[in-house]
Amino acid sequence: MKKFIFCALFVTLIQNNCALNVSSNCGVMSDSFGLIQGGLLSGKNQFPWLTNIFTKQTLAYIFAGSGSLISHHYVLCAANSVAYENYLENGQLNPERNYRPLSGKSIKLILGSEHYKGNNEPDVTIVEVVQKVILHPNLKGTKPRIANIALLKIKRPITFSDSVKPVCIWNLNDNQMSNHNNMIMYSVGHGIDETGSISFLRKHAIMTIQKDEVCKRFYRNFSTDSGFFCARGNGMATACRHDKVLYVKIDGYWFLRGMSSMFKRFQNGTCSLNAPVLYEDIEPYSSWINSNSVF
Repeated sequence: MKKFIFCALFVTLIQNNCALNVSSNCGVMSDSFGLIQGGLLSGKNQFPWLTNIFTKQTLAYIFAGSGSLISHHYVLCAANSVAYENYLENGQLNPERNYRPLSGKSIKLILGSEHYKGNNEPDVTIVEVVQKVILHPNLKGTKPRIANIALLKIKRPITFSDSVKPVCIWNLNDNQMSNHNNMIMYSVGHGIDETGSISFLRKHAIMTIQKDEVCKRFYRNFSTDSGFFCARGNGMATACRHDKVLYVKIDGYWFLRGMSSMFKRFQNGTCSLNAPVLYEDIEPYSSWINSNSVF
């Protein structure tokens, strides 16, 4: 059975009877040196699509997690990073609209930096104002959140460079995630480290997709048709809060595979090295992403 991955402009790669249609502009990393296990620091030109998101609260900007640059004008991210819960007067979430987007004026983006704040690094791109926040219409504030994705529209086009490039969007339609057991992926970002603090410098950790049975042991609400999957670190490093994105490399191209939904955390805020992380699958939302990211 053939399986397809789509982007805007296409070149076709054939591997193991699988046709991969990817944009000639997306998912290309100029520096792949040092991508090994252990929660290592990522170089400046590694994962150049990683976008650090800050939201303004009172007078200060607070780090809200990371998203992924997917074109000159759009960043894809977790919706709860750029939205607030919409409560009714009775204290319940509005059943018709669980979340409302933040104003784009309160969101700042930093691209191409090793430090999560940029810290006067050369060739860093800073977007001071987001033109529009687009939440998925099916976003629900359940546990885990459903359709927890958003698009950030940028008015001025982002200039691509070795340290700023777009990633490809995963669109491999396969109902049996078990077919992808042991697929190696990378969690990347500035998540909570072993001290319970934000990792100032960008790090990556190897993650491996787990069988459904493993996921069910750790997350009671997990089901095989829920649009979620689990991935686990190597016992020395794992994803944790603020590590929102999971990437995979296929035939030389990098894809956004999923976004983190739930972690097994300790009281000090750190995450278990032995427990898998629950990710929301990007594939069911690929059509929505493509149709809503046209400038």
